[in-house]
Amino acid sequence: MQNGRAMEKSDVYSFVVLLLELITGKGPTDATFVKRGLNVVGWMNTLLKEDRLEDVMNKRCVNVDEDSVEALIEIAARCTAANPENRLVMNQVWFSCLSKK
Repeated sequence: MQNGRAMEKSDVYSFVVLLLELITGKGPTDATFVKRGLNVVGWMNTLLKEDRLEDVMNKRCVNVDEDSVEALIEIAARCTAANPENRLVMNQVWFSCLSKK
């Protein structure tokens, strides 16, 4: 918080945590990754580094366009950079989503 208002980069990070909950079917502190000292963002980044994108997606989701989900995960990674200055802002997220259609 800065001057009593949430910073835009923090809002984007929170939005992406919610988005990852939908994509993965896991909460932000699911036991799957907490036992490894991670949260949903750290878990996603680990799987992306290991080129295991398919493991990020919720297995119960059927009939989804995998390319669209992959694009959302790539956007999520850009929105959760360790340095908030490197994160997208919400209008960039919007336009990134539109360009991936």
